This record gives sequence, structure tokens and C-alpha cells, in this order.
Amino acid sequence: MSGVPLETLSPRLDSFFGVPSFGPDPSMSRFVPQAYARPGSGGLEGFEPAFRSLFNGLMVRGSPTVHRAFAAAFPSVDVIQTFLSEAETGDLLFVHHAVDLRNGTPEGTPDGTWVDPEMAARPLVPQQREALRERGLSVYACHAPLDIHPEVSTSAAMVERLGGTTEARFFPYGPGTAGIVCRIPQLDWPEFLRRVAEQFHVPFLEKKGGSPPSVERIAVVGGCGDRVEEMVRAQGLGVDVYLTGELHLRWEGERGRSNFRDVERLARSSRMALLGCSHAASEHAVMETGVPGLFQREFGLKVRPIPEPVWWR
Repeated sequence: MSGVPLETLSPRLDSFFGVPSFGPDPSMSRFVPQAYARPGSGGLEGFEPAFRSLFNGLMVRGSPTVHRAFAAAFPSVDVIQTFLSEAETGDLLFVHHAVDLRNGTPEGTPDGTWVDPEMAARPLVPQQREALRERGLSVYACHAPLDIHPEVSTSAAMVERLGGTTEARFFPYGPGTAGIVCRIPQLDWPEFLRRVAEQFHVPFLEKKGGSPPSVERIAVVGGCGDRVEEMVRAQGLGVDVYLTGELHLRWEGERGRSNFRDVERLARSSRMALLGCSHAASEHAVMETGVPGLFQREFGLKVRPIPEPVWWR
């Protein structure tokens, strides 16, 4: 069976997303070393040299020829297990995050279930990591460069899923912007909520702020959009809804609690609705649309998106 040389595929992805010129990922450069500093994690040895400095790009090098690609938001235990159960030698997993992230959930207590920030970033399970190596499977990670890419991005995929048309960009991140202000076909508020839950396959949404009678302009940010100053900026742009994955990173500690209070304070005074559809679900959208389209155009490869069994976690 023919395929694409890994030595062709990986550099092309690097070039498309600007991975070398981007420099060290602003988030993964903290989370990846933290996760792999834990005893028993296996450390960063064995990952590709460039990945160990950039925290994006080819992470695990498998066999020389890629026949099929898989895509997921996080390399969680469930995702890696699915990849291992379905992949054949040489297949590649494209992930947004290089580590699994736990962000807490709105359910469980009056202000949600919180997590220990030291344990939020989780490494590949050693047994699964070894299985990837033994099977000749590759893993490619692309975090911030995917968030800000002008064509294939987490937020652009969310806008596409809602049938929106881009009007402006906001939410500075690295050398670009991660947020999009868009216009969608007008929906009344209950129908919009139903549509978001349906399109992002989530059992519930986290809602704060106002309840507009109808929705036409929304600000969209994939992943965690808990920056209050960007919520305020979106409100100033006259949007009806601020839609993101996480309204809060529910990480214990003063920073997490302080930011939680700031978002709650804004929500109490905002006519704009604040809506969360889960970190992983918001970032999985691009794995079902943009990433498969890219792999088909560039390499003639099909992509099998792997969803999380539980979106809020």
C-alpha cells in the first residue's frame, strides 16, 4: 500500500503552520516539561529533538511511511488507546495538545469541580508510549500555531460549524490572534443554545451573563477563553455571545480563584452571554473539518478524528 514519507509530511506541516519560526509554544513550553518531570513519566528523552525545544511538531517518530492519519484534541489515555487499536504501522496521530489537560468541570459543586494545577497536564502513559514506539506509530503536535493560523484553526472551525462569516479578529496570542468575531444566520436564544450543544456534541453548556432574545454576532475562541480583558473587548464590539471552550480554568490556587471571581463579576453585569462548550469539544471541531481537509489536499491521506468519550473533565 502506498503512502507519504514521514520525511515529507512532517516538514510540510511545519511549514504550513510556521512551527520553526513560531518558537517555543507559550503554553506547552510550561505544561510539557511539568508533566514529564514527574517520577515514572519517562521524561522527555525519546521525543524528537526539535519538539523538546519548540513543544510543537513531530513528537514521536514512527516508521518512515505514513498510510493514514488520525486527529484528536488531546493525547488522552482514551484517545491513544483508540489510536493503538485501529492504527497500522506507520500511521500518524495529529494532536492539538502535546499533553492531556484537565481543566475542571462546571458540574459537581456550586462553582464546579476544581483540579490541582500541578496535575492538570498529564503525560503519555509509559505503557502506551512504549506501544507507540514498538508499533512504529508517529505523533505530531500543533498547539498555538493551530490556534492562530489564518486558514486552518480551532476558532475558524468553530465558526464554520455554526455557519458564520468572519468580521474581525481579537484575542492576541503569540504573534497572531486566536479569536474571531463572526456573524451567523439569526437564531433565537433557545435555538442557538440547542444548536451549539448539538454541533459540539456536548451534554450541557456552561452559561453566564445575559440571555439575548436573538443571536446574530458572536465572538469565538477555541480552548480556554477565560481572559476577562478579551471578554470586555468582545462586549465592546457589540457581540451577542462570547463562545469558548472554557469560561474558567478551574485550577485550585490564588490565580485560578481570582480569575474565576473576575469572570463571575463580569458575567453579573454583562448583557452579553458567556458560553462554554468544553475545552476539548471546542478544539475537536478542527479535527473533523480543517485538519482532514488539509491532509487530503497536501498528502492525499484520509483522517480519522478521535473524539473524547467525556468532553468536560
